[in-house]
Amino acid sequence: PYIEAYGQWTDFHQSFLTYLRDALQPLVRPRYLARLGTRVFLASPFDRGVYPDVSILRTKDRTPRVGSGTVVAEIDADDEPIVLSLESAQIEESYVEIVDPESGWAVVTSIELLSPANKTPGSPGRELYAKKQAEVLASRASLVEIDLLFQGEHTVAPPAWKIPPVEPRRLLATVVRGPRHDTAIVRRIGPRRRLPIVDVPLGPRDADVPCDLQALYARAYENGAYEALLDYRRPVPRFLDEEDRGWAEELLAPRRA
Repeated sequence: PYIEAYGQWTDFHQSFLTYLRDALQPLVRPRYLARLGTRVFLASPFDRGVYPDVSILRTKDRTPRVGSGTVVAEIDADDEPIVLSLESAQIEESYVEIVDPESGWAVVTSIELLSPANKTPGSPGRELYAKKQAEVLASRASLVEIDLLFQGEHTVAPPAWKIPPVEPRRLLATVVRGPRHDTAIVRRIGPRRRLPIVDVPLGPRDADVPCDLQALYARAYENGAYEALLDYRRPVPRFLDEEDRGWAEELLAPRRA
């Protein structure tokens, strides 16, 4: 939750998917290859919640200081009007695809780690993700979606009304198996539980390969040095429910002593 709430998700997203690609590579070769792909979209400064960002604010004496937000402001010390530069930002999102070189590099399985942009209603990132999701479900490929975000609108392919709302398991890992896409496997995840091992489908005649989400998360956390980057003295994010916040406060008490 601290990675999501305090500005580290973009770095974590890229690292997690890189390690996921690396973990799958020896399991799918030599028949298939795992590769990273990227989609690009423009995010307006008015698209709130798409990504935490940092702006540089300059005062009259040109001394920069860091602030939160997505605009660059020229601030006069004497209550002069503030001039805001409202430029769109180019956002890149990564994903993992398992491809078949012998079939013209056809996509066998698409694996997505959802980002805040994918779960923000009305944002270009959500619209682009929905298009990609529909394309995969219209093909013969399988779709794996990993949602480790507490905030945002339901986005994974299986409809929300078909998933029993067992709290506190609000995070999701789903697998829609191709080519028929008539069955979905849904893993509900709570903040106090180990992340699951997800079976990643390949071709119709191939055995699934395991993807250990907890091991990937731990590797991304350690190599990203988030223990040093994140200040765990800051409040537990409010998007956790009351019971989970109490548990988190107890867990963090030794760090804050």
